[in-house]
Amino acid sequence: MFVDDLSLSNELDRGLLPNCSLTPQAISFILFTREIPNGIVLTQQNLTSVEIFKKSDISSNPVVFLIHGFLSCPNQTNFLDVTRALIQKDKYIVISIDWKDGACTKQFILNKCLGYFQSVENTRIVGKYIAHFSKRLIQEHKLSVAKVRLIGHSLGAHIAGFAGKEFQTFRLGKYPEIIGLDPAGPSFSSNKCSERLCETDADYVQIIHTSKYLGIGKTIGTVDFYMNNGTNQPDCSDPLSYELDRGPKCPFNSDTVSIIIETRENRNRDLYTLQTLQNHPEFKKKTITRPVVFITHGFTSSASETNFINLAKALVDKDNYMVISIDWQTAACTNEAVGLKYLYYPTAASNTRLVGQYIATITQKLVKDYKISMANIRLIGHSLGAHVSGFAGKKVQELKLGKYSEIIGLDPARPSFDSNHCSERLCETDAEYVQIIHTSNYLGTEKILGTVDFYMNNGKNQPGCGRFFSEVCSHTRAVIYMAECIKHECCLIGIPRSKSSQPISSCTKQECVCVGLNAKKYPSRGSFYVPNITVFSIDWKKGACNGGASLLEYAGYFKAVENTREVGRYVANFTKILVEEYKIPLANILLIGHSLGAQVAGFAGKELQKLIGKYSQIVGLDPAGPFFSLNSCSQRICETDADYVQIIHTSVPLGTERTLGTIDFYMNNGIFQPGCNVDASCSHTKAVLYFTECIKRECCLIGIPWEEYVVFINILNFFMLILLQNEPKMITMRRSQSISTCTKDKCVCVGLSANNYPGRGKFYVPTKRDAPYCNNNGTVL
Repeated sequence: MFVDDLSLSNELDRGLLPNCSLTPQAISFILFTREIPNGIVLTQQNLTSVEIFKKSDISSNPVVFLIHGFLSCPNQTNFLDVTRALIQKDKYIVISIDWKDGACTKQFILNKCLGYFQSVENTRIVGKYIAHFSKRLIQEHKLSVAKVRLIGHSLGAHIAGFAGKEFQTFRLGKYPEIIGLDPAGPSFSSNKCSERLCETDADYVQIIHTSKYLGIGKTIGTVDFYMNNGTNQPDCSDPLSYELDRGPKCPFNSDTVSIIIETRENRNRDLYTLQTLQNHPEFKKKTITRPVVFITHGFTSSASETNFINLAKALVDKDNYMVISIDWQTAACTNEAVGLKYLYYPTAASNTRLVGQYIATITQKLVKDYKISMANIRLIGHSLGAHVSGFAGKKVQELKLGKYSEIIGLDPARPSFDSNHCSERLCETDAEYVQIIHTSNYLGTEKILGTVDFYMNNGKNQPGCGRFFSEVCSHTRAVIYMAECIKHECCLIGIPRSKSSQPISSCTKQECVCVGLNAKKYPSRGSFYVPNITVFSIDWKKGACNGGASLLEYAGYFKAVENTREVGRYVANFTKILVEEYKIPLANILLIGHSLGAQVAGFAGKELQKLIGKYSQIVGLDPAGPFFSLNSCSQRICETDADYVQIIHTSVPLGTERTLGTIDFYMNNGIFQPGCNVDASCSHTKAVLYFTECIKRECCLIGIPWEEYVVFINILNFFMLILLQNEPKMITMRRSQSISTCTKDKCVCVGLSANNYPGRGKFYVPTKRDAPYCNNNGTVL
């Protein structure tokens, strides 16, 4: 790129969609003159070698910058016709701006529709490039400012406007003229000159209006020409053009808004309006005592979509909420033709204020007629629905009702709301507590908007969303995450973004925050990183001798033992790639291995220390005993293989009694497990089942310090199991009763957060015979 003094790194790295991203290399300046009728691309190298630019003074030559629009490019017939007309007319130097990558020209149809809003943002960037290039021509080649014109079509017209604004900052004067050829309407309907082409962007701004909806209808120039009334041009009677020009689309009307009410007693999801609310059983009461949650969907969506139904169900099941779902699908363009609805987005965006006022009216009725406290009302909105919630929050304050207790914005929409003005979007002042869930970086906003802002997996490209529809999928995930966090309290934990490299296991209640309905109970405020766990499962079944004849499998155990080192080396090298190439913090990587897999994890830990450092944690699920029990640390899993090594012992014949880790949990003495009798393989497998339950249910199994309790010899346990075909009840009962006296300083919870506890060494863990195995009886450490 040859615009040397222009720094746009911040704008180019804002995390835009990859499909229509704009880089310096993606903007080309194509030169046309009478002598060069087919055009050449200007580069840093050839700029001074082109005949016309060899002159140090080109002040006598008029220059026109020609700028295409959305889904277009300079070599389209219409632009080539304009170019030829200019170079033949008055010896113009025509510089055609090729920004087709940023205009989504190359994308398939769905990406084109979704990419329009990104292209809108790109107009500012392209405008700056043009301004800086024209400045260079003026300063280095004595081009006269008075000889420069800009002509832009659709989005290109607004590019010309932004170029004009930027050029004025150089104190070189104004361009003499900008010609806007049907400047784009969607996303540019603002009255603010700073956000679109405006009459102040040049000495003279000429506007040609030719369409009613794709173009902008308002007068924005020094002179505005409305060709055939600026709509439905002759020979443009094809169905698409007619449909596009019929606008405005997606009108808001309170009669088209449906209200769906759900309670535990009434889950019928019947439709009501503001006028028929009194027909619902809940509204026949004099007062409503249960807490209320409004759910509001977003663009091209509806309240009947599965994700919103699941969200409502989770709320009703969790805490007996009355859930009021606002279905504004008509005003959200849900019912428009698939190929066109994205072009109507600006209308849907402007409707958010009206829908917000509608919700405020319902709120006023709840407060005044049914005596519901504002402290008992929450709003949850997704995408445009998040901004609807914000406008509702502003309106209830205008009505002197006070503030909602909480607004939860699920990936608030970015296009048309990327403003710093609180009055124009969801804002932290719209409720007592505003919780924001960020899951996409283009359809959703990256801006910090709330009391707390959770950036799920850094707020973009959610796991499992694939490549082609990643942005839409990621945008929707916000609803799914919230429903999960309502069902399972504190299932997603936010780490302060300033400390995002630290593992979740090091979190404290003072510093981290759980996503969900109880977030405001935590003292911390600000922006938080919420990691999702990505699981890599290592399949080494051939090396583990699985799949052969039964007898040969057992004979192959000795070879499998040898293979554990090689597999461990493989895992360590893969970890190195994750850290160095994919920038995953080593502190966020843990290994879990069962039986020989636990020994593999140990060898991976040893190998990794030779390469880059230590794993944060290794969990050994009943590490294999045969051929490892008597070995030194270098030949088995060991407490030095990671920062924290957690061992779950469940069998002696196949596992080991030996303490191996930072902490060793002996489940029911670690010999045979309840319900397994003397089946060693059953007890060996129970380690996986126990740990799985401890992931699902935090602190469900609690370890008691081994030395505090009387331990019968292992042989006695063994014979009692054989004779009684059950666990030794006297021992188990005596120990499990002591769990109620546990404290965090003394006992330790089995699971991913075990390293949060100060306890180290050897611990006894009683379990129930059958799942759920939890032994805590309500005790929480």
